[in-house]
Amino acid sequence: MKTQLLTMKAFKNIIIFVSCLFIFSSAKAQVVVITNTVTWTSGWCNICGPTTGNYACAQGSGSPNWNLGIRTFAAPVMPPGMVVTGVCVTVNKVDCGLTNLCVTMNGVPIQCIPTPPGTNCQCGACWPQTFCASFPCPNGIPSFIYGGVNQIQLINTGNLCVNNAVITLTYQTCCPTPTIVAGATSSVICVGQTTSLSATGAGAGGTYSWNPGGILGANIVVSPTATTIYTAVGTSTYPCNGTQTVLVIVNPNPTVTATNSGPICQGAGLSLMTPAVPGGTSVAYGWAGPGSYTSGVQNPLIANAQPSNTGVYTITATNSFSNGGSCSGVATTSAFVVPVNQTSVTSQFTLCQASTLSLTAVNAVPPLSYSWTGPAAFTSTLQNPMIPNVMPPVAGDYSVVATFASPGVTFVCTSSAVVNVSVVATSPVTVTLPNNICQNATAIMTASTNPAALAYAW
Repeated sequence: MKTQLLTMKAFKNIIIFVSCLFIFSSAKAQVVVITNTVTWTSGWCNICGPTTGNYACAQGSGSPNWNLGIRTFAAPVMPPGMVVTGVCVTVNKVDCGLTNLCVTMNGVPIQCIPTPPGTNCQCGACWPQTFCASFPCPNGIPSFIYGGVNQIQLINTGNLCVNNAVITLTYQTCCPTPTIVAGATSSVICVGQTTSLSATGAGAGGTYSWNPGGILGANIVVSPTATTIYTAVGTSTYPCNGTQTVLVIVNPNPTVTATNSGPICQGAGLSLMTPAVPGGTSVAYGWAGPGSYTSGVQNPLIANAQPSNTGVYTITATNSFSNGGSCSGVATTSAFVVPVNQTSVTSQFTLCQASTLSLTAVNAVPPLSYSWTGPAAFTSTLQNPMIPNVMPPVAGDYSVVATFASPGVTFVCTSSAVVNVSVVATSPVTVTLPNNICQNATAIMTASTNPAALAYAW
């Protein structure tokens, strides 16, 4: 306990008694309360007067110097961070006066208490009265002079006779709030991405925590699934807390699907397809595939597709947002182009009746199978079938279909060709000769066939 006896220069016979109690739990205590009591006390009706001017009580026993109700007191020097957070002034009245009373400290209002209506406040019936106010951390009461002289003023609207006023000051160790600076390496991300959060400002030895999540550390990595406001709490060594927020915007990844028109046959058009991606301000599409294939069209077409176009195609759709972020979605589709090559045949030929008809089909790449059809219900699955002893009824068009397929693909492709075959009908020649003729006579010889021959040669 520290006791000071001070004599106020301006007021004769006014004694100020200051009692200060300091309580420290540690050098880092967050809350320390000190009560400073200043008492004015001397004689009968010591302070007396109206709101302004000097006034002497009607009985003549009051102080001739009201001085606008102002008195001063000295405040001790306090440890750093300790401020006045509570003020209470107890006013003790003796006898005369009926008034509404306000109390200020260094011009800062403490409290006003009106006289209860209809109450006889003569002879101290309404007194003492206590006027209190609280002033929160970190600044405490404004305009207070620590280690210097402060003033208190009683402002009354009627006559007042005061014996003494007891001023109780409550000091509290208020931490200097650290200024926390927090930020993110990327404040706009996509679902599934991470960003680094960092905070400074708690000073040497300070610690940091982040909410939501209760994650500790000045630098952390987060991966929110939705837009989140992170609060960094920096704690200095007092300990004192400061906070700062960081907004991390999370944009959705587009849902992307991919299909194609395959399987297709060699030479046909291969279409790559993806549905339009909703949301965002703009969408960019990018395809990549076999043979360094690329396209920026949403649904491109590969004309005259070849077996080299078989493979996996990847579509990347990038959605841009007005908040500056862009997110991508990826999908793949496997396309098959079944190789097909032209089937070659002898387009037409003619042979004689009773000959052997040899049909041939040629492909640069062997197909999976062949299928021949022709006149007289002819069928064959041989590549090169033969028909012996052909007759005119078997003349006509013979069609061959070559079937192609790729391993693992049920889709088949075909190549076809037509052979026109002509069969010339033939029959035995019947020769008629005369049985006997005379020398130098004319012999008539006839030849006939069925059907009739086009020409005869003897």
